[in-house]
Amino acid sequence: MKSLRTPTIALALAITLTEGIAFAQVAAAAAEALFKEGKALMDRGEYPAACAKFAESERLDASSGTMLNFARCYALQGKTASAWAKYLEAGRIAREQGRAARAAEAKKKAAEIEPDLSYLTIVAAQLPSDATVELDNVRFEPSSFGTKLPVDPGPHFVVVRASGYDDKRVDVMIGPKKDTQTLTIPPLTASRAPFPPVAPEPQAAPAPSPAPVATVAPAPPPPPAPPPPIATEPQPPREAEGSSALPWVIGGVGLASLGVGATFGLLALSSYKDAEAACPTHSTCTEDAMNLRSTAQTQGWVANVGVGLGIVGIGVATVMLITSGSSERPPGQATQRRLQLRRTALEPLVGGDVYGLSFRGDL
Repeated sequence: MKSLRTPTIALALAITLTEGIAFAQVAAAAAEALFKEGKALMDRGEYPAACAKFAESERLDASSGTMLNFARCYALQGKTASAWAKYLEAGRIAREQGRAARAAEAKKKAAEIEPDLSYLTIVAAQLPSDATVELDNVRFEPSSFGTKLPVDPGPHFVVVRASGYDDKRVDVMIGPKKDTQTLTIPPLTASRAPFPPVAPEPQAAPAPSPAPVATVAPAPPPPPAPPPPIATEPQPPREAEGSSALPWVIGGVGLASLGVGATFGLLALSSYKDAEAACPTHSTCTEDAMNLRSTAQTQGWVANVGVGLGIVGIGVATVMLITSGSSERPPGQATQRRLQLRRTALEPLVGGDVYGLSFRGDL
């Protein structure tokens, strides 16, 4: 069992990485489909449905391109505060990804919206210490009171809750542009204590019934004595079944991962070529070209992980096939081989852009 510990850990790592790659592939493909459908809906003027598609695409695979379109969708609906916040978030993500042009575009759009923002200031003079304040179901701490909060134009509501008091709701309507309002939370009303329950009238205790006459049942006969056990010769311990198939399983996972890495590598090259064709210079890049570059980067990352995982799987399978012959040797040689294997170590290398296998010790 000890000799199988390292290959088993390597197999678990290989399966985990394979599942992670599969999830990333599904999430990236779904996010791309949702993004395209959101753009089509936005072009037709169906802004609420388009924003919902962009929100789900961002949740599955966040990118600055998706956030820019999401912010534009908010702006077309007149949700200035939401659009302004989403443009700022898109600029931050673009700077982290090294996309200076996209970051500059997001900053410019946010600056255009900011002068038309509407604000709401919440003021609370007297509140219990355990009171909570929610604006449109979003909880705010007391430190936010007295601060001008950017809000979208339209109806909003504030709910105040505290133990021992009735909930207090206050509605407010925010104007479309440059509206600034202050909402003062009124004092809370103490909850009414419930009426005490009416005690039931005492009932007379029922008369005791006569005690039943106890009967003694005859004791059952003792069970027959079990037959004496039959002595059997000791059997030698079995070797772990299925160990000969383990290297082929790991090798199969490695080959599959190499195939995935190669496929996504070709897809990444194709996406980069399409992006370069649609964007010959940095000054004439279109938004679709920037989205193609983002897709190519995602595909390239999946390709790197797939190739690295394939190298790890094939390396582990090769070492296991080399060392599996020790079970067919004479007892003395097999014992000596196991002692030598205890001084070896097989370690995966995963870090940055490096994926591989480290093997040290004496075989």
